[in-house]
Amino acid sequence: MRVLFVCLGNICRSPLAKAIFAHQVRARGLDSRITIDSCGTGDWHVGDGADPRTVTIAQRRGIPFSHVARTLSTSDFERFDLIIAMDRANVRTLLGRGAPAEKVHLMRAFQPGSEAHHPHESHEVPDPYHGDERDFATVFEMLDVACRGLLDRIESGSFGAPAKRSGGAGFTLIELLVVIAIIALLVGVLLPSLSGARQAARGVACQGRLQQLGVALSGYLNDSKDALPQVKVDVGGGNLAVIGALFGGKKGSLPAFGINDYGAERRPLNAYLELGRVPPDSEPGVFEVEAYRSPADVGAIIPGFGPVRSMYDFIGSSYTLNDHALNSEQAATLVPTGGGRMPPIVTPTKTWVLGSHPIYNFQEGGDRGMRWYSRPASTPASDRSTRANLLFADFHVGGPAVVPPGVVNTTDEYTFLPSPNWRVD
Repeated sequence: MRVLFVCLGNICRSPLAKAIFAHQVRARGLDSRITIDSCGTGDWHVGDGADPRTVTIAQRRGIPFSHVARTLSTSDFERFDLIIAMDRANVRTLLGRGAPAEKVHLMRAFQPGSEAHHPHESHEVPDPYHGDERDFATVFEMLDVACRGLLDRIESGSFGAPAKRSGGAGFTLIELLVVIAIIALLVGVLLPSLSGARQAARGVACQGRLQQLGVALSGYLNDSKDALPQVKVDVGGGNLAVIGALFGGKKGSLPAFGINDYGAERRPLNAYLELGRVPPDSEPGVFEVEAYRSPADVGAIIPGFGPVRSMYDFIGSSYTLNDHALNSEQAATLVPTGGGRMPPIVTPTKTWVLGSHPIYNFQEGGDRGMRWYSRPASTPASDRSTRANLLFADFHVGGPAVVPPGVVNTTDEYTFLPSPNWRVD
């Protein structure tokens, strides 16, 4: 029997369900008969580990935990016999993508006596992501009970032939030592390639985020008569300046230029995303906007601040507008000094509009250490270039494009400039 647990991002509910269910399966000696996995319907956290609160609650209950998030694939519909969704939104997504209805079930439908004893409950496992440890503890209890009910159903043969308990002589000591040696050898061989594949998956997910933002940006440009999303902030003495970093996203941690003050409510591109209720920026805390978080974002070395672990957390977005060239912050490109409409773009297939931050890695000839994406094995050790994913003015997404060292505003793959003769001095 092959069982797949599904939630939204694959970092909270479904990996916890997988760990709990696997623990129960081992306790009953059925681990040779039941295959278990989990995934998310969204790609925001591909390659990430589980939410630390998920890991903590599992370990406190004595349940081993190891997890790398992945997204749902249509091949899962063939590979798995049971597809267990955490809530009805997950069910709708699964059915909408072609999952066989007979394979899809709600997690809490397996809670013993769920209909008889809890007739008014939604039978959904709520997402604890925006909650606290108590919410994760509540979710754990729900999953623990429902997983036992699911395992009882499988053992009883409700989903086909009952799973037999494992038996037999098992491995001899010599056989076990040989298996361990083979596993150790395979780990040594495969770990580097698995790490590269995981990094590549994050890069692909990053492109998906850019595509999502591109759809929003298209609507924004249509309504704003070709002016990119921009916010003017008092930078001192009553002087107003356009702060490109405030185009969209959440509150950052940088205590300057409105970065830690302007949040999801007042960053203009957010209005073109489906975010549900967005709290006022005046409320305490930070409202997360996952569309702006690249799974590849591993931060940078910011002049005057030092290392930061995530550009998403530092300024509110893993992505940046093409508002200035590499020469200086004042070398305006698609956002005129003082704000306003974009200039005419000569080659929209080559002029980038929105990109991941490594595109500015070599700002003014420096090096901010933004090596977010995997590099080919053939890359010489002396090559200081980096790579960036880009959304172009014709709204196609490309990358990771090679970003060479130095102040290079135009390459074979992209350009910062709206026209070849654009002055940036």
